[in-house]
Amino acid sequence: MYKYTDVEIKKIIKSAIVVIDSREKEISHILGYFDRQKIAYTHEKLAFGDYTLKIESPNTLRQFYLQDICTVERKANLEELSGNLCREKERMDREFLRARGTIHLLIEKADYKDLINGKYNTQYSKEAFTAQLKAFEARYGLHITFLKDNSYSGQFIWQTLVYSLRESLIQGIF
Repeated sequence: MYKYTDVEIKKIIKSAIVVIDSREKEISHILGYFDRQKIAYTHEKLAFGDYTLKIESPNTLRQFYLQDICTVERKANLEELSGNLCREKERMDREFLRARGTIHLLIEKADYKDLINGKYNTQYSKEAFTAQLKAFEARYGLHITFLKDNSYSGQFIWQTLVYSLRESLIQGIF
Protein backbone atom coordinates (compact mmCIF):
# COMPACT_ATOMS: atom_id res chain seq x y z
CA MET A 1 0.00 0.00 0.00
CA TYR A 2 1.42 3.34 -1.11
CA LYS A 3 0.95 6.37 1.13
CA TYR A 4 0.28 9.45 -1.00
CA THR A 5 1.28 12.85 0.29
CA ASP A 6 -1.26 15.66 0.42
CA VAL A 7 0.59 17.34 -2.47
CA GLU A 8 0.36 14.17 -4.58
CA ILE A 9 -3.34 13.77 -3.80
CA LYS A 10 -4.07 17.35 -4.85
CA LYS A 11 -2.07 16.86 -8.04
CA ILE A 12 -3.91 13.64 -8.93
CA ILE A 13 -7.31 15.23 -8.26
CA LYS A 14 -6.39 18.29 -10.33
CA SER A 15 -5.47 16.05 -13.28
CA ALA A 16 -8.61 13.86 -13.00
CA ILE A 17 -10.82 13.67 -16.06
CA VAL A 18 -14.55 13.03 -15.80
CA VAL A 19 -15.56 10.18 -18.09
CA ILE A 20 -19.09 10.53 -19.40
CA ASP A 21 -20.80 7.55 -20.97
CA SER A 22 -21.07 8.23 -24.69
CA ARG A 23 -24.79 7.32 -24.60
CA GLU A 24 -25.62 10.14 -22.15
CA LYS A 25 -27.99 12.70 -23.66
CA GLU A 26 -29.30 16.14 -22.70
CA ILE A 27 -26.44 17.03 -20.39
CA SER A 28 -25.71 20.64 -21.34
CA HIS A 29 -26.43 21.69 -17.73
CA ILE A 30 -23.72 19.30 -16.52
CA LEU A 31 -21.20 20.19 -19.21
CA GLY A 32 -21.85 23.86 -18.51
CA TYR A 33 -20.78 23.35 -14.89
CA PHE A 34 -17.68 21.41 -15.94
CA ASP A 35 -16.75 24.13 -18.45
CA ARG A 36 -17.27 26.97 -15.96
CA GLN A 37 -15.16 25.15 -13.36
CA LYS A 38 -12.53 24.13 -15.97
CA ILE A 39 -13.09 20.44 -15.18
CA ALA A 40 -11.72 18.19 -17.91
CA TYR A 41 -14.10 15.60 -19.35
CA THR A 42 -14.28 13.09 -22.14
CA HIS A 43 -16.94 10.85 -23.65
CA GLU A 44 -16.35 7.08 -23.67
CA LYS A 45 -18.55 4.03 -23.58
CA LEU A 46 -18.80 2.82 -20.00
CA ALA A 47 -19.74 -0.75 -19.06
CA PHE A 48 -22.01 0.59 -16.32
CA GLY A 49 -22.96 3.95 -14.91
CA ASP A 50 -22.95 7.32 -16.62
CA TYR A 51 -20.04 9.12 -14.94
CA THR A 52 -16.72 8.14 -13.42
CA LEU A 53 -13.15 9.49 -13.31
CA LYS A 54 -9.99 8.66 -15.17
CA ILE A 55 -6.70 9.43 -13.45
CA GLU A 56 -3.04 8.86 -14.08
CA SER A 57 -1.16 7.26 -11.24
CA PRO A 58 2.06 9.19 -10.54
CA ASN A 59 3.76 5.96 -9.48
CA THR A 60 3.10 3.87 -12.57
CA LEU A 61 2.26 6.52 -15.18
CA ARG A 62 -0.74 4.37 -16.14
CA GLN A 63 -4.31 5.50 -16.40
CA PHE A 64 -6.85 4.15 -13.96
CA TYR A 65 -10.62 4.43 -13.93
CA LEU A 66 -12.51 5.01 -10.71
CA GLN A 67 -15.38 2.93 -12.11
CA ASP A 68 -14.64 -0.08 -9.89
CA ILE A 69 -14.83 2.18 -6.85
CA CYS A 70 -17.47 4.79 -7.67
CA THR A 71 -19.88 5.64 -10.49
CA VAL A 72 -22.82 7.95 -10.88
CA GLU A 73 -25.92 6.76 -12.74
CA ARG A 74 -28.09 9.75 -13.73
CA LYS A 75 -31.79 9.80 -14.49
CA ALA A 76 -33.19 13.09 -15.84
CA ASN A 77 -36.46 12.71 -13.94
CA LEU A 78 -38.86 10.23 -12.37
CA GLU A 79 -40.46 9.56 -15.77
CA GLU A 80 -37.16 8.32 -17.22
CA LEU A 81 -36.51 6.16 -14.16
CA SER A 82 -40.06 4.80 -14.26
CA GLY A 83 -39.65 3.84 -17.91
CA ASN A 84 -36.38 2.09 -17.14
CA LEU A 85 -37.88 0.17 -14.23
CA CYS A 86 -41.01 -0.82 -16.18
CA ARG A 87 -39.66 -1.57 -19.65
CA GLU A 88 -35.97 -2.20 -19.03
CA LYS A 89 -35.83 -3.75 -15.56
CA GLU A 90 -33.78 -6.75 -16.74
CA ARG A 91 -31.25 -4.46 -18.46
CA MET A 92 -30.93 -2.36 -15.30
CA ASP A 93 -30.52 -5.54 -13.23
CA ARG A 94 -27.72 -6.71 -15.54
CA GLU A 95 -26.02 -3.30 -15.45
CA PHE A 96 -26.12 -3.08 -11.66
CA LEU A 97 -24.89 -6.69 -11.38
CA ARG A 98 -21.88 -5.79 -13.57
CA ALA A 99 -21.18 -2.73 -11.46
CA ARG A 100 -18.54 -2.80 -8.81
CA GLY A 101 -17.97 -0.33 -6.05
CA THR A 102 -20.45 2.29 -4.98
CA ILE A 103 -23.21 3.33 -7.36
CA HIS A 104 -24.78 6.73 -6.82
CA LEU A 105 -28.18 7.02 -8.48
CA LEU A 106 -28.89 10.68 -9.16
CA ILE A 107 -32.54 11.47 -9.89
CA GLU A 108 -32.93 14.98 -11.27
CA LYS A 109 -35.96 17.29 -11.21
CA ALA A 110 -37.59 15.42 -8.32
CA ASP A 111 -37.49 14.90 -4.62
CA TYR A 112 -38.54 11.97 -2.48
CA LYS A 113 -41.88 13.62 -1.80
CA ASP A 114 -42.62 13.56 -5.56
CA LEU A 115 -42.03 9.81 -5.62
CA ILE A 116 -44.13 9.09 -2.52
CA ASN A 117 -46.99 11.33 -3.67
CA GLY A 118 -46.99 10.04 -7.25
CA LYS A 119 -46.06 13.44 -8.76
CA TYR A 120 -44.76 12.12 -12.06
CA ASN A 121 -46.32 11.45 -15.42
CA THR A 122 -46.39 7.66 -15.86
CA GLN A 123 -48.81 4.82 -15.23
CA TYR A 124 -46.48 3.32 -12.57
CA SER A 125 -48.32 3.36 -9.22
CA LYS A 126 -46.52 5.19 -6.46
CA GLU A 127 -46.53 2.04 -4.32
CA ALA A 128 -44.99 -0.15 -7.02
CA PHE A 129 -42.49 2.54 -8.09
CA THR A 130 -41.32 3.13 -4.51
CA ALA A 131 -41.11 -0.61 -3.82
CA GLN A 132 -39.06 -1.29 -6.94
CA LEU A 133 -36.68 1.60 -6.24
CA LYS A 134 -36.24 0.53 -2.61
CA ALA A 135 -35.64 -3.08 -3.73
CA PHE A 136 -32.90 -1.92 -6.12
CA GLU A 137 -31.43 0.23 -3.35
CA ALA A 138 -31.25 -2.77 -0.99
CA ARG A 139 -30.18 -5.30 -3.63
CA TYR A 140 -27.35 -3.27 -5.15
CA GLY A 141 -26.39 -0.94 -2.31
CA LEU A 142 -27.41 2.10 -4.34
CA HIS A 143 -26.93 5.54 -2.88
CA ILE A 144 -29.98 7.45 -4.13
CA THR A 145 -29.96 11.22 -4.34
CA PHE A 146 -32.91 13.33 -5.46
CA LEU A 147 -31.91 16.71 -6.87
CA LYS A 148 -34.91 18.90 -7.63
CA ASP A 149 -32.78 21.67 -9.15
CA ASN A 150 -30.68 19.98 -11.82
CA SER A 151 -28.45 23.05 -12.17
CA TYR A 152 -26.48 21.44 -9.29
CA SER A 153 -26.05 18.08 -11.05
CA GLY A 154 -22.57 18.82 -12.38
CA GLN A 155 -21.38 19.87 -8.95
CA PHE A 156 -22.97 16.79 -7.36
CA ILE A 157 -21.30 14.47 -9.89
CA TRP A 158 -17.90 16.15 -9.57
CA GLN A 159 -17.88 16.23 -5.77
CA THR A 160 -19.17 12.66 -5.45
CA LEU A 161 -16.43 11.34 -7.73
CA VAL A 162 -13.60 13.52 -6.42
CA TYR A 163 -14.23 12.76 -2.77
CA SER A 164 -14.45 9.07 -3.53
CA LEU A 165 -11.12 9.34 -5.36
CA ARG A 166 -9.58 11.34 -2.52
CA GLU A 167 -10.60 8.78 0.10
CA SER A 168 -9.34 5.94 -2.10
CA LEU A 169 -5.95 7.68 -2.41
CA ILE A 170 -5.77 8.32 1.34
CA GLN A 171 -6.53 4.63 1.95
CA GLY A 172 -3.89 3.58 -0.58
CA ILE A 173 -6.33 1.76 -2.89
CA PHE A 174 -4.56 3.10 -6.01
